[in-house]
Amino acid sequence: MVEEISFEELRKIHLQEKHSPLLSQLPENFFDTYLAYIDRFYSKLKDEFSMEGSKTYENSRKVFAELVKLRGQKLILKAFKDGKGGGVSSEGLTLQEKELYLSMLRLFAEYDSALLGFKPVPQIEPEAPVEQIVKVELLVDLPQFVSPSGKTLGPLEKGSVVEVDEATREILVQQGACKAV
Repeated sequence: MVEEISFEELRKIHLQEKHSPLLSQLPENFFDTYLAYIDRFYSKLKDEFSMEGSKTYENSRKVFAELVKLRGQKLILKAFKDGKGGGVSSEGLTLQEKELYLSMLRLFAEYDSALLGFKPVPQIEPEAPVEQIVKVELLVDLPQFVSPSGKTLGPLEKGSVVEVDEATREILVQQGACKAV
């Protein structure tokens, strides 16, 4: 876990991200830690200006911006792949990235649902309480989809009895795709 960050540490993380096709695992508080570092560095620079400090400050901002860009691109690909059945996992993502990742999963699910003729998935707040699991009997065959809770389900066959969360049950009932057991 990164408690204190320096330009050297930031550069090391950036190079690791740049040379790997996968997202590097970062602590949840990485961005907050970096922002605190850059604020302290800026305050120190205002009090004791130096050309070397100014260069380090600007380079830190540039490296961080590139790191955010690289991780953003990888995060989009991860959400797309995971949403298509690659297994949903936000492990190793920062708090801000987890929020973005879940939003992208919902968007991709809405996109897929719209193309398949289903109504869009309702918005879900990240702080939403955990829903109860209920059993439903499917009245139609369903392709693979991402539930509002972010879980990938399916493909599912007509007549199957499956356990889903309450939000998923509500959507399936609205679509005429299931009945309560």
